[in-house]
Amino acid sequence: MRVFAPIETLMADDITILLGKLREKPFYLDTAALTWVQETFASLSIEERVGQILLPVCRDLSETALDGVLAHHVGGLHRMIRREEADLRRSAAFAQSRAKVPLLMAGDIEFSEKSSPAAGTEFSKPDGGGCDGGCA
Repeated sequence: MRVFAPIETLMADDITILLGKLREKPFYLDTAALTWVQETFASLSIEERVGQILLPVCRDLSETALDGVLAHHVGGLHRMIRREEADLRRSAAFAQSRAKVPLLMAGDIEFSEKSSPAAGTEFSKPDGGGCDGGCA
């Protein structure tokens, strides 16, 4: 019969490895930042830790809808519908104020006119940087 280590032991080993990696490129976290990471992670329940891997699409940016999504302790939000900058800022500030861990705020900046922010830095499409004018 094979005996497995308790989940807490595996997580402790993984945390030690992760903290070592966070001192390196591209993060370069100092001791204070690493302490915050360790204390924050230790304070998360298993449900909250699992929620950190979720990044749902949010079409409805109302506070009620965002509260419903945030109840699952998600790691971030992907906002798709084209919105005014003020609406995007408001929904981001609201969501961040409710999150125990800072959220990754994602969006489609590649192709869709429907999901691009109405303001901000324009990015070329993936094929936009490689064509010298002779591309079909």
